[in-house]
Amino acid sequence: MPFRAAAQRRDNTLSPMHNARPGVLQSLIYTLLRPKNMSLTLADIDRLAHLARLGLQPDERTRLRSQLNDFFDIVEKMRAVDTSGVIPLAHPVDVADNMALRLREDVVSEPNRREANQRSAPAVESGLFLVPKVIE
Repeated sequence: MPFRAAAQRRDNTLSPMHNARPGVLQSLIYTLLRPKNMSLTLADIDRLAHLARLGLQPDERTRLRSQLNDFFDIVEKMRAVDTSGVIPLAHPVDVADNMALRLREDVVSEPNRREANQRSAPAVESGLFLVPKVIE
């Protein structure tokens, strides 16, 4: 099982995170790495539901299977798109070189209500809230 090899330490003992069977996340990763165009079976749904401790009714199992297979179809469509030569964006604004962003003016629009806000505070000094020391 490939997941056990990843869970071993240098001294060949298993890490505390190791389980006898793969967890939900590992099962989902395995499912994502399945051969293309291979849909989930009801047995796969039952296994994932067991690992996630979900009690699914028969109609829920069928609906979940359909939804997950639809999701994997979308993932396959996205994988099929040729993205070679496309530079990843750090921020959507990177695309808009000549676009002027509509930002509001940085002006004060609310009155200072510090005293009113601090009226209910148990301790205030010089306009600051005083809190008990928690780290010594």
